[in-house]
Amino acid sequence: MNSHSGQALTPHSPRSLSLARPPQQPDIIYFNDLIREARLCERSIVYVDITDYILFFLYRCHVSGIQRVVHSLMKYADFSNLSDHPSVIYCMTAPETGCFAHVSPCLLASLIDSVESQDSSVAINDLAKEILEQSHFKQYLSIDTLDILLIPGGPWASVLQLSLYQLEKQRIGFRCYCVCYDLIPIDYPEFCATGLSNVFRSCYRRLSQIVDGYISISNYSSTSIALHERRVGITRAQSMYEYWRLGDYDCDIVHTTSAQHPPELTSFCKKIKGLEFVLVVSTIEPRKNHHSLLRAWRLLLQKVDISSSPLPALVFAGKIGWNSENLVDQIHSLQDSGVHVYILEGMSDACLDWLYSKC
Repeated sequence: MNSHSGQALTPHSPRSLSLARPPQQPDIIYFNDLIREARLCERSIVYVDITDYILFFLYRCHVSGIQRVVHSLMKYADFSNLSDHPSVIYCMTAPETGCFAHVSPCLLASLIDSVESQDSSVAINDLAKEILEQSHFKQYLSIDTLDILLIPGGPWASVLQLSLYQLEKQRIGFRCYCVCYDLIPIDYPEFCATGLSNVFRSCYRRLSQIVDGYISISNYSSTSIALHERRVGITRAQSMYEYWRLGDYDCDIVHTTSAQHPPELTSFCKKIKGLEFVLVVSTIEPRKNHHSLLRAWRLLLQKVDISSSPLPALVFAGKIGWNSENLVDQIHSLQDSGVHVYILEGMSDACLDWLYSKC
């Protein structure tokens, strides 16, 4: 049964996921909506493919970008009463065997806690390896017609993964939803690595034959995927292009009221000398358009009269990504000239919270 309309569900009746939610509930509501629906239908299970999340932690110890979203999804999912009905099963794809493999909930919870606690990279990497090894020996999963497969990560990374989705979807006919982050490599290939545009085009061409709907991370991305599918001849109801707003996790954000900055920001605070500052949080790479913002800020700086209030400092918080050498050199040259523009890398959540509260 549909938890909102009371209508019977069929394997091929995609629906709009309700945007209604209680106040203060984190905005990963689509996942929780799917879980509630699965509980009402005794045979339905939501399978969440976290393959790239686990592989990510084989080599890293801090969530960023896509993996931060997947991490938040698992952290805030509504898992109450799972002992009464296993509505959610985390899984990994095993394309070499043509199967989905079960992921241990206990090990996954340990990994999430370890990442949250900022444990050592060795501890986090070892947990990811253990999950990977155990999933290979677990019994493989059999997804049913009434089940739902959620793909929260980046499916473009593996052709074999896409092939498994496609084969199993054709064979079984389960419902499938995929998170769409952006289509920048398709819409603006000049801002991306050579060849990435073709990878994305191929990926979304195949996904169009697999998914019943997309959940995007912004209205812009939702509109982009809808336009892209129409351009290639795919027609869906507009309700199949839904979105949530990133960062809308009210229960997680503890807005600091303290004037005392975290110790890691001591050097930065000394440099800005009490200036107000404008904050930009993202990986520093061409597609994020830092160049245009820096140019606009420089034009403002030239217009500021010496008797006027000083222009706020410009702060870029994020990891320095590919093809950003020119921008970083410009910023360092400006800093050498006493201009207040800064790059802050490796900021903890506590630092980001303080920066957001004070900017």
